[in-house]
Parts: sequence; C-alpha cells; structure tokens
Amino acid sequence: MNILIVGLGGVTRAFRHWPERVLALALVRRGHAVRAIGPRDPTRPALANRTK
Repeated sequence: MNILIVGLGGVTRAFRHWPERVLALALVRRGHAVRAIGPRDPTRPALANRTK
C-alpha cells in the first residue's frame, strides 16, 4: 500500500520519537511504501534540510 503522511513537525532524524516518524517506520517494516511531507524551516536546524 502507498501511504502519505503529512505532519506539522516534519519527519527528521534529529527527533526520533515524533509520532509521524514512529508511524512511518512501523508501516515500512510491515511492507508499505511511505512518503512523508512536512514543513521546511531554515530558522530551525532540525527542519532546515530537505531530504529524499
């Protein structure tokens, strides 16, 4: 199944316990294709970089 997660906090490596990230990892482990979209904010280091 293809799943899109849209979050207000983003999905980052810096904040490993954000609900969006935890949910995305659990879905990937179950075999789903997951994409996550969140805000990019250059003033906040954890949200400054764009990743693919």
